Amino acid sequence: MSNNMPFSDEDLIEPVKSILESDIRPLVQKDRGDIYLDKIQDGVVYVKFDGACLGCKAKDTTLNNLVAQKLQIAIHPNIQVVAIN
Repeated sequence: MSNNMPFSDEDLIEPVKSILESDIRPLVQKDRGDIYLDKIQDGVVYVKFDGACLGCKAKDTTLNNLVAQKLQIAIHPNIQVVAIN
């Protein structure tokens, strides 16, 4: 456990995947984009955007105000989220 997270990276995989699939991905897909979990390393969630999200000016806003916020509320406030593309 690191990054002030009380969970291991392995413990985070299923809850993060569940929230991405049920809460976040459908919203992103409505705007012809997509988002995928790439990996979780040292308590940091790495996601990839696809479709209309690539090159979108609102990608950072989506990352911070939707993805990070939902994961922080649902799982732990110290979760960090990084887009790798």
